[in-house]
Amino acid sequence: MAGNEKWWQTELAKDVHSNLRKREIELPVYRSNSPQICYRKFLVNWLALIGEKMGLLQEVVHLAVRYLDHVMDRYELLMESQLNMLAICCLSLAAKIGECEDNIPKVSNLRKFCKESFAIYEFVAMEVKIAACLNWKLILPTAANFVDFYTMESLSPSDLHAENEITCIVKARSYLQRYAQYFIEVSLQDYMFMQFLPSLVASAAVYSARICLQLTPVWPLNMISLTKYSIDNLQKCKDMMMRTHEIDAKRTKKNNRTADYSTEVDKSNRFDSYGLC
Repeated sequence: MAGNEKWWQTELAKDVHSNLRKREIELPVYRSNSPQICYRKFLVNWLALIGEKMGLLQEVVHLAVRYLDHVMDRYELLMESQLNMLAICCLSLAAKIGECEDNIPKVSNLRKFCKESFAIYEFVAMEVKIAACLNWKLILPTAANFVDFYTMESLSPSDLHAENEITCIVKARSYLQRYAQYFIEVSLQDYMFMQFLPSLVASAAVYSARICLQLTPVWPLNMISLTKYSIDNLQKCKDMMMRTHEIDAKRTKKNNRTADYSTEVDKSNRFDSYGLC
C-alpha cells in the first residue's frame, strides 16, 4: 500500500480489506495514560500541516499519529521540546512505511521543523525507540486505510437523496468522499476515538457523511455485510463526529455572517445545486 497505489480499486480489494481487519484486532491497547496528553491536539495539527506541506499521503499522517499516541501512552518525555522531535520522528517512520521511496522526507528537511535543535543521530535514536516501543510492528491499520474503500462501496445508483433519484453518481461520490474525509480528520483530533477500531471509525465517517448528504438508506445493507457493523454499532462514534460537525457548522455560519456572504455559501453547500438530483 505504499505510494499512490489504490488497493480498493483492484481485484485484491476484498483480500486486502480482510487482512486489514485481522491486523486491527492486534493493535496495541491504548489507555490514554499520558500526563502530556494536553499537548496532543497541537502535535496532531502540527503533523497534519507538515504532512500537507511535504505532500505526504493522508494514511501516513494518520499512521504517524497512531505511533505518537502509543508512545506517549507508555512514556513521559522529560522535556516538552522532545515531544516535537517525537512527533517528527513518528512522521518520518510512517513515511518510510507508507510512501514511495522518492517521497520519503529526508531527516535534514524534517529537522527544519524543529529549528534544527536536535542532531541527526538524536533523530535516528528516537526512531529506534519508537520502533522498539511498538515491538517493531510498524504496519498498523488506521481509519484512513479503510475510508476510501467504504466510501466507494457505500454509494449505489439506487440510493436516494432527499427522497429523489441521484442523477449524477460521480458527483455524488465526490461529495460523499469529501464529507467522509472531513469526519476522518475529526477523528484524528480527539484521542477518544482511539477507543474504536479503525474500521469502525471509517464506517462511522461514511455513515455520518451519508446523514449529512441526506442519502437513504443511511446505512445500506451491503455496508452492514461488508463492515459487519450495524447502525447500533456505529451510533456512539457517529454521535461524537456529528457533535463536532455541529460546532464547526455553527462557527462557519457565524464567520459567514461576519463576512456578509452567507447567502452564497448556503447555496454552494446545497447538494442539489450540483445537479446530483
